[in-house]
Amino acid sequence: MKCIALLGLSLIAAGSSAQNIYVMSSGISTHDQNVVNLLVANGMTATVGQSATSLTVADNLTGYDAIYVVNNYNWASGFSAQAEQAVVNFVASGKGAVTNEWLYWRNGTGGSLTILDAILPATYGGTWRSTTAITMNRVTSNTVLDSGVASTFTYNPGDAAGAESQLIARAGATTYYGTDYGANLAGLVGWNAGGGRVFSFSSVMGDPAVADANSGRLLANTFRAAAGVPEPGSMIALGLGGLALLRRRRTK
Repeated sequence: MKCIALLGLSLIAAGSSAQNIYVMSSGISTHDQNVVNLLVANGMTATVGQSATSLTVADNLTGYDAIYVVNNYNWASGFSAQAEQAVVNFVASGKGAVTNEWLYWRNGTGGSLTILDAILPATYGGTWRSTTAITMNRVTSNTVLDSGVASTFTYNPGDAAGAESQLIARAGATTYYGTDYGANLAGLVGWNAGGGRVFSFSSVMGDPAVADANSGRLLANTFRAAAGVPEPGSMIALGLGGLALLRRRRTK
Protein backbone atom coordinates (compact mmCIF):
# COMPACT_ATOMS: atom_id res chain seq x y z
CA MET A 1 0.00 0.00 0.00
CA LYS A 2 2.91 2.37 0.72
CA CYS A 3 4.24 1.82 -2.81
CA ILE A 4 0.81 2.60 -4.26
CA ALA A 5 0.51 5.77 -2.18
CA LEU A 6 3.97 6.94 -3.21
CA LEU A 7 3.18 6.30 -6.87
CA GLY A 8 0.02 8.36 -6.58
CA LEU A 9 1.90 11.23 -4.94
CA SER A 10 4.60 11.14 -7.61
CA LEU A 11 1.99 11.31 -10.38
CA ILE A 12 0.33 14.31 -8.73
CA ALA A 13 3.68 16.04 -8.31
CA ALA A 14 4.60 15.40 -11.95
CA GLY A 15 1.39 17.04 -13.11
CA SER A 16 1.42 20.00 -10.73
CA SER A 17 5.06 21.14 -10.74
CA ALA A 18 5.65 24.57 -12.21
CA GLN A 19 6.79 24.64 -15.81
CA ASN A 20 9.76 26.84 -16.70
CA ILE A 21 9.38 28.76 -19.97
CA TYR A 22 12.04 30.47 -22.11
CA VAL A 23 10.47 33.48 -23.84
CA MET A 24 12.47 34.58 -26.88
CA SER A 25 12.64 38.35 -27.19
CA SER A 26 9.94 39.71 -29.52
CA GLY A 27 11.63 43.06 -30.04
CA ILE A 28 9.46 44.94 -27.54
CA SER A 29 10.45 44.44 -23.92
CA THR A 30 7.08 45.48 -22.50
CA HIS A 31 5.34 42.80 -24.56
CA ASP A 32 7.86 40.20 -23.43
CA GLN A 33 7.21 41.14 -19.81
CA ASN A 34 3.45 40.92 -20.36
CA VAL A 35 3.92 37.34 -21.58
CA VAL A 36 6.06 36.54 -18.55
CA ASN A 37 3.43 38.06 -16.25
CA LEU A 38 0.72 35.94 -17.90
CA LEU A 39 2.70 32.74 -17.40
CA VAL A 40 3.54 33.56 -13.80
CA ALA A 41 -0.12 34.36 -13.10
CA ASN A 42 -0.92 30.89 -14.41
CA GLY A 43 1.50 29.11 -12.13
CA MET A 44 4.60 28.92 -14.31
CA THR A 45 8.01 30.54 -14.22
CA ALA A 46 9.40 32.38 -17.23
CA THR A 47 12.53 34.18 -18.40
CA VAL A 48 12.99 36.58 -21.33
CA GLY A 49 15.90 35.32 -23.41
CA GLN A 50 17.64 35.95 -26.70
CA SER A 51 16.03 37.07 -29.96
CA ALA A 52 15.66 35.15 -33.21
CA THR A 53 18.97 36.55 -34.39
CA SER A 54 21.00 36.30 -31.19
CA LEU A 55 19.98 32.85 -29.86
CA THR A 56 22.67 30.29 -30.68
CA VAL A 57 23.16 26.55 -30.23
CA ALA A 58 25.72 27.39 -27.54
CA ASP A 59 23.10 29.02 -25.30
CA ASN A 60 22.24 26.83 -22.33
CA LEU A 61 18.52 26.02 -22.36
CA THR A 62 18.85 23.31 -19.72
CA GLY A 63 16.12 23.55 -17.11
CA TYR A 64 13.48 24.98 -19.44
CA ASP A 65 10.43 22.91 -20.33
CA ALA A 66 9.21 24.92 -23.31
CA ILE A 67 10.34 27.81 -25.50
CA TYR A 68 8.26 30.63 -26.99
CA VAL A 69 9.58 31.03 -30.52
CA VAL A 70 8.84 34.65 -31.39
CA ASN A 71 9.90 36.92 -34.26
CA ASN A 72 7.11 39.51 -34.04
CA TYR A 73 8.26 43.08 -33.56
CA ASN A 74 11.83 42.24 -34.57
CA TRP A 75 10.62 40.60 -37.79
CA ALA A 76 12.82 42.84 -39.94
CA SER A 77 15.91 41.23 -38.37
CA GLY A 78 14.90 37.77 -39.50
CA PHE A 79 15.71 34.41 -37.97
CA SER A 80 19.26 33.09 -37.94
CA ALA A 81 20.19 29.50 -38.79
CA GLN A 82 21.84 29.26 -35.37
CA ALA A 83 18.57 30.20 -33.66
CA GLU A 84 16.63 27.72 -35.80
CA GLN A 85 19.03 24.94 -34.87
CA ALA A 86 18.88 25.87 -31.19
CA VAL A 87 15.08 25.49 -31.22
CA VAL A 88 15.22 22.20 -33.14
CA ASN A 89 17.83 20.83 -30.72
CA PHE A 90 15.70 21.93 -27.76
CA VAL A 91 12.61 20.15 -29.09
CA ALA A 92 14.70 17.08 -29.97
CA SER A 93 15.65 16.83 -26.29
CA GLY A 94 11.98 16.10 -25.53
CA LYS A 95 10.89 19.65 -24.74
CA GLY A 96 8.18 21.86 -26.24
CA ALA A 97 7.88 24.93 -28.45
CA VAL A 98 5.09 27.44 -29.10
CA THR A 99 5.17 29.64 -32.21
CA ASN A 100 2.98 32.28 -33.84
CA GLU A 101 2.23 34.16 -37.05
CA TRP A 102 5.48 35.72 -38.20
CA LEU A 103 7.34 32.42 -38.42
CA TYR A 104 4.82 31.11 -40.92
CA TRP A 105 4.81 34.21 -43.05
CA ARG A 106 8.61 34.13 -43.16
CA ASN A 107 8.71 30.43 -43.93
CA GLY A 108 5.93 30.55 -46.50
CA THR A 109 7.12 33.51 -48.54
CA GLY A 110 10.45 32.09 -49.55
CA GLY A 111 10.89 29.00 -47.41
CA SER A 112 13.59 30.70 -45.39
CA LEU A 113 13.26 28.56 -42.25
CA THR A 114 14.82 25.48 -43.81
CA ILE A 115 15.94 24.03 -40.46
CA LEU A 116 12.91 24.89 -38.34
CA ASP A 117 10.41 23.88 -41.03
CA ALA A 118 10.75 20.17 -40.26
CA ILE A 119 9.13 20.51 -36.82
CA LEU A 120 6.40 23.06 -37.65
CA PRO A 121 2.89 21.51 -37.51
CA ALA A 122 1.43 23.67 -40.30
CA THR A 123 2.25 25.34 -43.58
CA TYR A 124 1.57 28.91 -44.70
CA GLY A 125 -1.73 29.19 -46.55
CA GLY A 126 -0.56 31.91 -48.90
CA THR A 127 -1.95 35.07 -47.37
CA TRP A 128 -2.20 37.15 -44.20
CA ARG A 129 -4.48 39.86 -42.82
CA SER A 130 -4.67 42.78 -40.46
CA THR A 131 -7.68 42.57 -38.14
CA THR A 132 -8.78 43.53 -34.65
CA ALA A 133 -11.16 40.57 -34.24
CA ILE A 134 -10.45 36.88 -34.71
CA THR A 135 -13.06 34.29 -33.79
CA MET A 136 -11.67 30.94 -32.67
CA ASN A 137 -13.74 27.78 -32.34
CA ARG A 138 -12.79 24.53 -30.65
CA VAL A 139 -12.21 21.74 -33.17
CA THR A 140 -10.50 19.06 -31.09
CA SER A 141 -10.98 18.88 -27.33
CA ASN A 142 -7.95 18.70 -25.06
CA THR A 143 -8.34 18.94 -21.31
CA VAL A 144 -5.12 20.88 -20.76
CA LEU A 145 -5.67 23.36 -23.61
CA ASP A 146 -9.38 23.89 -22.97
CA SER A 147 -9.24 24.60 -19.23
CA GLY A 148 -10.95 27.94 -18.57
CA VAL A 149 -11.34 28.71 -22.31
CA ALA A 150 -14.70 29.17 -24.06
CA SER A 151 -15.41 26.79 -26.94
CA THR A 152 -15.92 29.81 -29.21
CA PHE A 153 -14.52 33.26 -28.54
CA THR A 154 -13.46 36.45 -30.32
CA TYR A 155 -10.26 38.29 -29.44
CA ASN A 156 -8.06 41.13 -30.66
CA PRO A 157 -4.73 39.61 -31.76
CA GLY A 158 -2.80 42.88 -31.73
CA ASP A 159 -0.68 43.94 -34.67
CA ALA A 160 2.94 43.43 -35.69
CA ALA A 161 2.82 44.71 -39.27
CA GLY A 162 -0.06 42.26 -39.67
CA ALA A 163 -2.17 40.13 -37.36
CA GLU A 164 -2.87 36.65 -38.73
CA SER A 165 -1.63 34.24 -41.38
CA GLN A 166 -3.53 31.38 -42.92
CA LEU A 167 -2.26 28.11 -41.44
CA ILE A 168 -2.92 24.69 -42.96
CA ALA A 169 -2.35 21.76 -40.62
CA ARG A 170 0.18 19.24 -41.86
CA ALA A 171 -0.65 15.54 -42.09
CA GLY A 172 -0.34 14.12 -38.60
CA ALA A 173 -0.95 17.44 -36.87
CA THR A 174 -4.08 18.27 -34.86
CA THR A 175 -6.12 21.44 -35.25
CA TYR A 176 -7.32 22.29 -31.75
CA TYR A 177 -8.98 25.62 -32.59
CA GLY A 178 -10.12 26.90 -35.94
CA THR A 179 -10.27 30.51 -37.09
CA ASP A 180 -12.84 32.57 -38.96
CA TYR A 181 -10.10 33.49 -41.45
CA GLY A 182 -11.29 30.56 -43.56
CA ALA A 183 -12.79 27.09 -43.53
CA ASN A 184 -10.44 24.29 -42.47
CA LEU A 185 -7.74 26.74 -41.38
CA ALA A 186 -5.98 26.36 -38.03
CA GLY A 187 -6.07 28.96 -35.28
CA LEU A 188 -4.09 26.67 -32.97
CA VAL A 189 -2.43 23.52 -34.29
CA GLY A 190 0.04 21.12 -32.75
CA TRP A 191 1.82 17.79 -32.97
CA ASN A 192 4.55 15.62 -31.53
CA ALA A 193 7.66 16.18 -33.61
CA GLY A 194 11.41 15.90 -33.33
CA GLY A 195 11.18 14.17 -29.95
CA GLY A 196 9.05 16.88 -28.32
CA ARG A 197 5.88 18.91 -28.92
CA VAL A 198 5.24 21.98 -31.09
CA PHE A 199 2.14 24.19 -31.11
CA SER A 200 1.46 27.12 -33.46
CA PHE A 201 -0.95 30.06 -33.28
CA SER A 202 -2.12 31.67 -36.52
CA SER A 203 -1.99 35.18 -35.03
CA VAL A 204 0.80 37.32 -33.61
CA MET A 205 -0.67 36.99 -30.08
CA GLY A 206 0.14 40.61 -29.23
CA ASP A 207 -0.66 42.46 -26.03
CA PRO A 208 -4.46 42.53 -26.52
CA ALA A 209 -4.40 38.74 -27.02
CA VAL A 210 -2.24 38.23 -23.94
CA ALA A 211 -4.66 40.34 -21.87
CA ASP A 212 -7.83 38.69 -23.19
CA ALA A 213 -9.48 36.22 -20.78
CA ASN A 214 -9.83 33.48 -23.40
CA SER A 215 -6.88 33.91 -25.77
CA GLY A 216 -4.52 34.70 -22.89
CA ARG A 217 -5.63 31.62 -20.98
CA LEU A 218 -5.31 29.51 -24.13
CA LEU A 219 -1.77 30.80 -24.65
CA ALA A 220 -0.84 29.88 -21.07
CA ASN A 221 -2.48 26.47 -21.40
CA THR A 222 -0.58 25.84 -24.61
CA PHE A 223 2.72 26.27 -22.78
CA ARG A 224 1.59 23.66 -20.27
CA ALA A 225 0.78 21.25 -23.08
CA ALA A 226 4.06 22.03 -24.85
CA ALA A 227 5.92 21.44 -21.59
CA GLY A 228 4.50 17.92 -21.51
CA VAL A 229 1.76 18.23 -18.89
CA PRO A 230 -0.50 15.23 -19.64
CA GLU A 231 -4.25 15.36 -19.85
CA PRO A 232 -5.87 14.10 -16.60
CA GLY A 233 -7.17 11.02 -18.40
CA SER A 234 -3.61 10.17 -19.45
CA MET A 235 -2.42 10.51 -15.86
CA ILE A 236 -5.18 8.20 -14.68
CA ALA A 237 -4.24 5.64 -17.30
CA LEU A 238 -0.58 5.95 -16.33
CA GLY A 239 -1.48 5.50 -12.69
CA LEU A 240 -3.55 2.39 -13.37
CA GLY A 241 -0.83 0.96 -15.54
CA GLY A 242 1.74 1.67 -12.86
CA LEU A 243 -0.42 0.04 -10.19
CA ALA A 244 -0.95 -3.02 -12.35
CA LEU A 245 2.78 -3.28 -12.88
CA LEU A 246 3.40 -3.02 -9.15
CA ARG A 247 0.87 -5.74 -8.46
CA ARG A 248 2.35 -8.03 -11.08
CA ARG A 249 5.80 -7.54 -9.61
CA ARG A 250 4.57 -8.22 -6.10
CA THR A 251 2.88 -11.48 -7.09
CA LYS A 252 5.96 -12.96 -8.72
